Amino acid sequence: ILERARTHLVAVTSDAGMPGISDPGTDLVAAAREAGVPVDVLPGPSAAFGVAVLSGFPLDRWSFEGFPERGRGPRKRQFESALGRATTTLWYESPQRIRSTLADLEAVAPDACVFLVREYTKLHEQQVAGTPAAVSAALADPVRGEIAFAIAPAKIEAASANVTDGEIDALLAAGRRVGDVAKELAKQGRGERNELYARAGARKRALEERIDR
Repeated sequence: ILERARTHLVAVTSDAGMPGISDPGTDLVAAAREAGVPVDVLPGPSAAFGVAVLSGFPLDRWSFEGFPERGRGPRKRQFESALGRATTTLWYESPQRIRSTLADLEAVAPDACVFLVREYTKLHEQQVAGTPAAVSAALADPVRGEIAFAIAPAKIEAASANVTDGEIDALLAAGRRVGDVAKELAKQGRGERNELYARAGARKRALEERIDR
C-alpha cells in the first residue's frame, strides 16, 4: 500500500466504522508517517464517537477504552477503574462476549448507566439505554453485529474495602511479601493493586510496631 501511495492516490475505507479506531488502520498510518508518505483523513462513521454523542452522557472529558479484557477478573477490575475516574468511557465488544461483559459490569456497579449501539449506521441499528441488566435483556438472542457502548460517569466504592485487615494480616503472617499480597488479592478481583499494596504495607508496619513493643 505504501509503495503505491508514493505515486498514486490511495483511499483506505472500512465497511464497519472509521479506519484507525481500534483496528489495523492505526498501523498503516504509523508506517506511512515513518515512510514520509502524507496522510489525510476524511472523518466517516465511527461507532465510538457515535455512541458518545447519542448517549447524552457528559463529554467534557471522556476516554476510549477499546475492547474490555477477556478474563472476568481483569474485566471487572477494568470497569472498576474506569468508573472510579468519574468520566464517560467508550467501549467496543464482540456480540459473543457482550452478555458476559455486561454481567461483569453489573457485578461491579448494578446501577451503572449504559448506552449501547448495535450495528451503528446500518439497516438494523439498535440503541438501548439502561442498567447493565436492562441493556442485556433488550438484546436479541443470539446477539449479532458490531457493538459499541458508553458508561456514564459514576463513583463506586473501592473493592479493596471488601478485603478485611484480617485477610491481609493472615497472608503477611504466612510469610508473603507486601507486593505478593497485593498481586494475589488483585488477581482475585478484590481491588486495585496499588490500593491493596498501600493497605498491605500499612498493615505490615502496624504488625512490626506491635512486635517491637
